[in-house]
Amino acid sequence: MFDNNFDKKLIINYNSEWILLSDWHERKELITTKEQLLNILHSDHHNFSDQEIIQMKEKMNIDLQYCIDKIISLELSFKTARSWGHGWQNVNKRETKVQLFFDIINSKYLDTYQKDKIIGYAHKKQLHNKDSLLELECQEERTQWRNKEIVIKKFIDFIKDALQEDIPRIETQIPQHENEKRLKHKKHHWKKKEHRKLNIDFD
Repeated sequence: MFDNNFDKKLIINYNSEWILLSDWHERKELITTKEQLLNILHSDHHNFSDQEIIQMKEKMNIDLQYCIDKIISLELSFKTARSWGHGWQNVNKRETKVQLFFDIINSKYLDTYQKDKIIGYAHKKQLHNKDSLLELECQEERTQWRNKEIVIKKFIDFIKDALQEDIPRIETQIPQHENEKRLKHKKHHWKKKEHRKLNIDFD
């Protein structure tokens, strides 16, 4: 099916489309599912660039929402504790407070670029420890399940905010007519000040 040029290449077959991508661990690998590709990218044996990883994920339709859904179902851990928030009769009696933990470095569903951005953002927000473990919590509601819903929503918003690309600032130029108007106003203001000085000297 393949000629000899493919002997040491990684090949993806998705939606009946064969895609030659890059060398991988000196062998040919046929990828047919998203999980297969993510397992390879999570291993220490590949030498793909960030750009190649982005292209592979695009070809396999592995978008951010897919990764977030997988992280929530497979990689998050939770702890409960007695709440000090709004809980009425449940406060300090039942464990309604929910803490969420996410091991950023060991996530299978994030690439190196994404992990670095999330760690940097978490550090800025003071939400992770030295082991790059993201920690979020919620104790706003009276029930544990509701606090869990809220803390998961916080997690989703956090990841999306962390991975949002910064929009480069475009330097704007002042239109010439605006610049002339500003200079005219400045000159008029200067003349008024000079006129006041003359009046003071005369007196």
